[in-house]
Formats: sequence, structure tokens, C-alpha cells
Amino acid sequence: MPDELAIAQQQTSRDLGNDFEEEVKTFLEEKFKFEHVQKNLHIAPTGNSNEVDVCGKFGNILFVFQCRAAGRRSSPDLREKILAMKERSRIVLENYKKIPEYVDCKFVIFIFITKKIDISEANLKLLKEINPRIWYADEKMLEYYSDLYDKIGEYAVYNFLADFSVRPPPSEQLYLTALRTKLDGYTVYSFFVKPKHLLKFSYVARRRSKNEDFYQRMLKNQELKTYRNF
Repeated sequence: MPDELAIAQQQTSRDLGNDFEEEVKTFLEEKFKFEHVQKNLHIAPTGNSNEVDVCGKFGNILFVFQCRAAGRRSSPDLREKILAMKERSRIVLENYKKIPEYVDCKFVIFIFITKKIDISEANLKLLKEINPRIWYADEKMLEYYSDLYDKIGEYAVYNFLADFSVRPPPSEQLYLTALRTKLDGYTVYSFFVKPKHLLKFSYVARRRSKNEDFYQRMLKNQELKTYRNF
């Protein structure tokens, strides 16, 4: 009986992990239109294994996701999983250009993403220590950006990129004529620009993002309609 229970728990864990990987993959494909999104891909020297859960490219940036999920809210020790990412990420960086779809990528961003798992401050610190390119996110990120996509469409991806310190390339810089003035000691620039042009470069710090100290409320559909009419 104990063996059967252990097998059942192991199977459930695999199913949860696979479902979450599929959720991340679908999010990247359908919401942000990432290219060449793949699941359970081995990025390693020929003949070796080094499986990444989900990966895909946006422009010349390769995003690599390692996913962990639980059936109910829990606080497992993820130290071993995080330490394994050090070697895994090193191998990816040395071999990703061997994958034809990613040969033109110039940057790689790793995201350790969890679902229904509370990660300790010590593990968050460890994550940054082993590789500054590794970011942490949880299922709230998918919920937040899915909601934002439903409101502003394709432009939500630029907020997502800004969250991971990705800025538009110099070739896409926006040049405007602006009036500079002083207001209560602050320097203020006034200019006219079409919102769809500005949305590629602007970033709004909304409270429902990963930092609860941000000040801007989430957009509401009715308010957006009012702004458009105005």
C-alpha cells in the first residue's frame, strides 16, 4: 500500500507539473505571440540531456521557464531545484544557438516560475546568487498579464518585457518634440503622441503586478471606454 500511495503521489506531481507547463506554453503563444514556443526541450551538447520545461523567443530574446507546481498552497524546500538551475542555465547558455529556431537570439532570460508554492526569502536570494539572469515569478504573473492583455491587447507584452528589464532596441527609439518647463521644482516635459506608439515605451507600475507598493490601479474596461469616448 505505501508503494502504491507513493506512486500515486508521484504521478499526481507529474500531472500537476505537466499541466502548469502547458499553461505557461499556451500563455506565451496565445497572449504574447512568442515564436517557436517549445515544451520539454533538451538544450545541451549533442547526445546529452538538459531539459527545460518551456522556452520561446520574442525578437532576439530567448525566454527559458522552469516550472514547479503544487496541488494546494505549500512551502516546500526548493533549494535543490534552484541549485540545479545553476548548471542547467550554464549548459543552456553554451548550447542554445545549436537550436536552429534560436540561433539569432542574443540574450537569454531564465524564469523560475511556481504555482501554489510559497518560496522563502532564502531561496529567492539563492536564485539571484547562482545566476543574475534568473528571475522568479508565480502564477499571479500569468493572471495579471492575461487580464492586462484582455484590456490593452498586444501592447501588454511590452509591460511584460519591461518587468524583466528588457527595453526596446535603439533602432526603435521614439523621437518627439517636447516643451520643457518647471512645475513646483520639477522639470516637466509636455508632448503629443499617439497612445499606440507610446505603449511600446511606457511602463505603468500597477499594484496588481509583483510589487504591491506600486500606486496605479488596474485598468477597468468601463473606464477605458469612457477615455476613448472623451
